[in-house]
Amino acid sequence: MSFINQPSRVIYEADSGDTVFDFGFKWFEESDINVYLTPAGQTGNDETDKLDPSEYTITPVGANIGGTVTLATATSQDDIVVIDRVIPIDRLIEYVTNGDFLATVVNDDQDYQSYILQDLFALSKQFVKLPVSGEEHEIKLHPPYPEAYLRWNIDGSELIPDTEPSTWRTETEDLRD
Repeated sequence: MSFINQPSRVIYEADSGDTVFDFGFKWFEESDINVYLTPAGQTGNDETDKLDPSEYTITPVGANIGGTVTLATATSQDDIVVIDRVIPIDRLIEYVTNGDFLATVVNDDQDYQSYILQDLFALSKQFVKLPVSGEEHEIKLHPPYPEAYLRWNIDGSELIPDTEPSTWRTETEDLRD
């Protein structure tokens, strides 16, 4: 089997009564798959929206290349369903001196490591990124807050929601004040 270059995350905007959702990426164990259900009109929350494995079943296709997630409870109109692969970062195969060095074993090992990188790359698209040439900082980000802007706190270590129009600057104001 060759490497399957499929996004490791699919997002659906559900219709009322939907229960079946397909995905096409490679996976190894059922625990590699996370399913999230965000009710219509709500902001996604990884902690509260993540479904327990008892709330869905996974039917594999072929050698776990793709599959179908079937929810135990039907969706409402415009619910958001996310199927996401997160492979544990691990080394599963140990090569032995003078042992069998089979192409299938090497290919499976390389594929597994490539899928981990694919997952990390997909996750990196969700990050707030600072310029490579800037200083190194650990930045905290608050969850989205309705009708708020983000601004840096006084010491520049955290982005915080700001709902006070008195602190907002116009485009013509000099930001160096």
